Amino acid sequence: MDNIKFGEDIDFPIWMFGLRDMAANILKIKEDSATVAMSALRKSYHMICPDGNEVWFDYNALLAKMQELNTQEVNTGDVYKSGDKAGMYKTVKGELNGKLTGTVNAMEAKLSDKRYSFAIAEDSAAPSVHLFESAIDLLSYATLLKMKGRDWRQDAMLSLGGVFKQKQEFVIPMALSQYLQDHPGVHTLCLHLDNDEVGRDAAAGIMAGLGNRYEVLDRPPPSGKDVNDLLLQRRLGQAKRKEEWSR
Repeated sequence: MDNIKFGEDIDFPIWMFGLRDMAANILKIKEDSATVAMSALRKSYHMICPDGNEVWFDYNALLAKMQELNTQEVNTGDVYKSGDKAGMYKTVKGELNGKLTGTVNAMEAKLSDKRYSFAIAEDSAAPSVHLFESAIDLLSYATLLKMKGRDWRQDAMLSLGGVFKQKQEFVIPMALSQYLQDHPGVHTLCLHLDNDEVGRDAAAGIMAGLGNRYEVLDRPPPSGKDVNDLLLQRRLGQAKRKEEWSR
């Protein structure tokens, strides 16, 4: 878990897709018909990931590079000799200036698109998926698996990006609907939602709405408000045991 950060500086493993899959499945960019956009994405990607790690990269940094290419001005080497710009270097539009606006807009939109939430799914054909209210709960669950000696990469996990008190029955979170649409091989849903009223209400709504099509298992944390609370409790217990042994 050392290569995942979640907070103000997010190393965004964008749905565990590589660059090409992210472009095709999320941004809907086809390589054979959008060569300019794909070329710019690759160029931006290699600027932020020179080692070529196609799983872990910072989505916001990739977007920033795309924005930079879309507005780039290139120095000609000549200098203005008079006027308001006297002494300043002359510039011309960069090769990709103004040609990436559509792609940049699409990337910006995905940052707030609740259909595509934080997920870890290295095996796209995994028959089950573990569901959490937030990304921090998902990462906490992965850490708990690691503490037990299990490989957390073997489990498909999805953050729902928050849940809300149900105003009507059978409301399925957008992130879950999109995930199930993109992963038709899933047949089991493991719910790890919070132990508060909203979490229990959301779990009941998912079970009622999808129980006739999927095996839905309600697995809230055995203690604490959420999975992150459970992780903190387990770590505190480990620390106490270590302290006792050291006495």
